Amino acid sequence: FRLRTCIFPFFYLLFLIIQGFFFRISIFLNFLKEKWNIIHAQDPLAVIYALFLKKLYKIPIIFTQHGFFVNETLLYLKKSRQDKIIDFLKKIEKKAIDESSKIITVEESRFKYLKKYRKDEIYLMENYIDTNFFKKYQFSKNYFINKFPEYKNSFILITPKRLNEYSNIPFLIDLAEKMKKKDLKVIFFIFGYGSEKKKLQTLIIKKNLSKFIKILSPFPRNQMPFIYNSANAVIIPSKELKGVIEGSSYSVLEAMACEKPVLLSKIKPFEDIITHLRTGILFDLKNPEEALSWIQRIRDDPKLYSELGNNARKFVKNNNSLELKIPELLKIYGIFK
Repeated sequence: FRLRTCIFPFFYLLFLIIQGFFFRISIFLNFLKEKWNIIHAQDPLAVIYALFLKKLYKIPIIFTQHGFFVNETLLYLKKSRQDKIIDFLKKIEKKAIDESSKIITVEESRFKYLKKYRKDEIYLMENYIDTNFFKKYQFSKNYFINKFPEYKNSFILITPKRLNEYSNIPFLIDLAEKMKKKDLKVIFFIFGYGSEKKKLQTLIIKKNLSKFIKILSPFPRNQMPFIYNSANAVIIPSKELKGVIEGSSYSVLEAMACEKPVLLSKIKPFEDIITHLRTGILFDLKNPEEALSWIQRIRDDPKLYSELGNNARKFVKNNNSLELKIPELLKIYGIFK
């Protein structure tokens, strides 16, 4: 439960109370039906909401920490409002950490962060995906060309990201402006939600770039293989901001599994996944011309394009596949020794 879009602390807290009430009812009814042995929560709030089951039925809670809960939430609040809620957020996070039987984290900086709060039962395990679901398909239709036929001859880049500050979407808007000047047949499709959406759409209109970059609503997960296969490549220009940094992104792994070249900013988690010019492209955020040249290179070099896609899938199959990670997860659960 990543409730990051509430602007005012009062409404954020009210929403948590209402959500918590209905969530507890929902999980209790499901528990009575399914008789769980373990609860695996993916967010501090989910841990808090499930604590009553731990206390009543002695069910252990495993907590996967994907992000920096406090810092990510504060990104959506004005400075004047942060002081009113920061202590409350810290208490939620600390209680989730203390009450979890075991904690899994997906990236080294998050692992070090957790070590400040507890010393044992913390496990580092990278994100994983189903490579039998995310793979190269031959669909009869292309989503983007079917919906936007004017881009039939364009090179299509997609960015599946939450629209917040550290996703750094203005970088793509700057790239689109440069492409417009050079008359390159490249189009960016960004799909996501978040507090920056209206601001970004206004900037795109102001710069008269609506034909070169578009923001769409996010797609259901079961449609994502179709979306990845309809694009030519994926570009993600995330940056580090106020202690918040990208984790081992599901979007990157999914695109790689679909044999799509990925162009990623040079930040630590991406550098851990990508070997430059082998499994993807890494570019410097301080040099947009470099990113632009790499886009042109993979568009115009079929051999490089194919090699990047093939190598990307091999990497994910060998390092981040469901088949590899589930036994590791079961060991953490205590099911396999």
